[in-house]
Amino acid sequence: TLSLQFHKKRRLFKSLVESYIQIAAISKELKYQKKRPSLQHLRILSLKREDLRTNQV
Repeated sequence: TLSLQFHKKRRLFKSLVESYIQIAAISKELKYQKKRPSLQHLRILSLKREDLRTNQV
């Protein structure tokens, strides 16, 4: 039971880290392009941020 909880937390943490990496990659890409972010990028970012907000339990 304890290990199950641990695995859940670890999986959650992994997905959080992946989300942060994705956000970082997108913002880096945008900076590099020196362009206005595309709607798709913005949508991904806002979805990711929402994920992060809801996952922080």
